[in-house]
Amino acid sequence: MSSSKDYSLEIVTNSNQSSVNFVVRNKPSFFIRYVRLPLACILLSWVIPQGVNVSKSYFEAGGLSRSELYDRLCQLLQSDAQDIVKHNASLIALLTGILGVALLLSLEQASDTLMVMQDMGIQISSKSKWKFLNIGRNGNFIPISEIIDIVIHEGFHGYGQVIYYMCVLTRDKERGGSEGNGVSVIFPNFLPRKDILLQVWKSSRQMLYGTTRRHYRHVPGQGLREVQHLH
Repeated sequence: MSSSKDYSLEIVTNSNQSSVNFVVRNKPSFFIRYVRLPLACILLSWVIPQGVNVSKSYFEAGGLSRSELYDRLCQLLQSDAQDIVKHNASLIALLTGILGVALLLSLEQASDTLMVMQDMGIQISSKSKWKFLNIGRNGNFIPISEIIDIVIHEGFHGYGQVIYYMCVLTRDKERGGSEGNGVSVIFPNFLPRKDILLQVWKSSRQMLYGTTRRHYRHVPGQGLREVQHLH
């Protein structure tokens, strides 16, 4: 049985029409659209005064002598976990609140993106639903000189589910570009339905090559070569 795959496709073209981004993501959930930010604001309104109170209590403790601070530290180390929670409940609650705000603000819609640059190549990238996991994550750029074609294939996924997926066929660098045996899946985390793939496939090939139709033949010793004119 096919999964729901309730995805949305966003197409963004730059001002000079030289590149286009195809972004596939889940349709925004009710929580992300209406609950996340209000809940983060409510939690933040509690965290700020709580942080002020906790800071005051620790600043007051700073006026103790070294021997008194040492005695408190020894008592803390000798106490069990239950006593630690009991005597530091306000601090633990504050840290939990800060963590909750950080998680709510870092939550976003996960997405897969295909960026097509005219006469240059394509870039495949993915974003996690947590912003902090996207730090330092770079996309996979494939120059047009290494691209054989962008195609839609049919394959098995999961427990025998037949799906369509789009991929870019690339030349083998180790063989001097003579054979096309590299495959990079586009939209690997979402694997959207055929209607979305067809729309992206037509637009991306038009942007990359200026046409949606390309033809190849196998040349012995040279691998796949594009046929410019068919007679």
